[in-house]
Amino acid sequence: MKGSLFISLLILAAGGLLGWKQHGQLVSVRESHRLVEEEARSLGLDPDALLTAGKPPLPTKSNREDPGAKIAAAKSFAKELIDFAKKMKEREKSGEQPDEKFQKQIMETLSRFMDLNPAQIKAVIEEFKASPDLDDEMRRGIVGFAILMLANDQPEAAIAIYTESADIKGLGDMGSHVITSSLGKWAEKDPFAAMEWVQKNSEKHASLITEETKAAILAGAAKQDPKLALSMVNDLGMKEQHRVADGLVRSARSAEERTALLQTLRDGKDQNDLTKTTLSALGGQLTNEGFETSQAWLTSAKLSKDETQSIAQGISSWQAGADSGKWIEWMDGKVPDDTLKQKTDQLVQQWTRTDYKAAGEWIGTLEDGTAKNSAIKSFARTVAPYEPEAATQWANSLPEGQERDELLETISKTKKKDAPASE
Repeated sequence: MKGSLFISLLILAAGGLLGWKQHGQLVSVRESHRLVEEEARSLGLDPDALLTAGKPPLPTKSNREDPGAKIAAAKSFAKELIDFAKKMKEREKSGEQPDEKFQKQIMETLSRFMDLNPAQIKAVIEEFKASPDLDDEMRRGIVGFAILMLANDQPEAAIAIYTESADIKGLGDMGSHVITSSLGKWAEKDPFAAMEWVQKNSEKHASLITEETKAAILAGAAKQDPKLALSMVNDLGMKEQHRVADGLVRSARSAEERTALLQTLRDGKDQNDLTKTTLSALGGQLTNEGFETSQAWLTSAKLSKDETQSIAQGISSWQAGADSGKWIEWMDGKVPDDTLKQKTDQLVQQWTRTDYKAAGEWIGTLEDGTAKNSAIKSFARTVAPYEPEAATQWANSLPEGQERDELLETISKTKKKDAPASE
């Protein structure tokens, strides 16, 4: 069942107004935003037009403005939103799609959220709570939208408003995400305050404070200082090493930040396992960013053999894509043969599935050796169910010996398995 038009517009507006980037913050909503773009088109909406319809934030007004007037303005604004929500609901029931003028009008109205201060946003939420014209889905949507508008710049206020809105039915479904995003941003400014909030609220909001939440705080703290972040692990009560590694790596996006993290790991005592896990996570991040972007840092980092091995273990075949060959060539001669064989097999297998022609052409450029032999084996096994004759030709290009014989036997079994049964 499709979500309501009103909720779809809220998510589109949030994505457009905040300009989110997928850097570990608000990832799930980023994905929701992508899916809703597709849904919006199926509903007759134009996401691109909608996202350009919102007005930029207005200049902040003087603090001398009457607080009562601000709250009154917020309540008036809430009534506008409620009217829009009602109209949208009526259109849904009738099957009528909103025209471009109406779409732009609501996006422009939603963009005015950027002008509201925390007290005003709280007033808007109270108006939505009290309105008899809204259903639970609409209430959840507007509260979530309001909190996300605050989370980027005023995370403390976002958390406070969320916890005060727990009486809205079903709001807890999005709670962990909101708390995680807000605490991560808060920790970038004041890591100890964010950690203190977790410690004080770990029982009251136990379902919201997860290992992922703590990792977000760790990432925020690491933005300031990776050493500081490491010192907070025990106080945060983090028990899952891969979450610690994820938090540390999430903060290391620039070359300078990665170098600082690497130095912190090098300076650490009795942290060999954490270092391996963290560098492996870094390998995944580097894969995602692309080989060309990552190569300069990998060269300047002057990695030890163990560090190179750990990063290599994290190289992701699902993210490498057309860079798969470059990553294999980077590993060749830097990591043990067993690691090179394992990673080459993974990378070539996935690459062959997505672009067998490019993978095959690349293999043809390689010099004889472990990387080429491993690539041939992986390529041949992957294409064998579809092109057994071609797979056999690739197998025969291997040097004579056990590896070639075993590969030919595997291909032969594939042929027999796929052959039609005799009558």
